[in-house]
Amino acid sequence: MQTTAGNCTFQEDQRRNNDAKINEMIGKVAKNFSSVTVVDASKAICDQGICSVGDGVNSIYYHDDNHLTNKGSDLVVSKILQQGKF
Repeated sequence: MQTTAGNCTFQEDQRRNNDAKINEMIGKVAKNFSSVTVVDASKAICDQGICSVGDGVNSIYYHDDNHLTNKGSDLVVSKILQQGKF
């Protein structure tokens, strides 16, 4: 069950600080395997430096500070499909 998100946002830099180690590992993989396409999935939820925890109406994007809800995952997959080379 998802509850109303309201108008909650946070700075993208805050999210990126949490992802630094993960991004470092992804960078190493991409460097060693030229067939890997890296997609910045945060662009599905963050815009112009501000990230939303929900759509402000009836969907939230995060279960907690590190796990997406189904709606958040749908947004990220959509961004991956748009930017990926499949």
